[in-house]
Amino acid sequence: MNLKKENQILRKENKKLKLLIEVNQMPIEEIEIKHIIPDPEQPRKTMENIEELAQSIKDKGLFHPIAVEEIDKKKFMLIYGERRFHAYKKLNLEKIESRVFRD
Repeated sequence: MNLKKENQILRKENKKLKLLIEVNQMPIEEIEIKHIIPDPEQPRKTMENIEELAQSIKDKGLFHPIAVEEIDKKKFMLIYGERRFHAYKKLNLEKIESRVFRD
């Protein structure tokens, strides 16, 4: 990998880290799942054990909210919590607890 490409990756990772730190300070809101879109650059290509996670959420509730970035009014990009997001969809739930980053 060349140096330019490595620098681009590092800048992107630094931006994500800064965003995660800021998001964890945001209040928790309930967001309609239909308004959340997955991150197209999600490194995880397969979602394993979604059924088990869905059952756990059904039995015990959600322990950690997902995090989203507001892109537009009623449109949010998933930052983290991809498996929890898919588990909620599997349970046909309409809203999910989320930390919302607004620029």
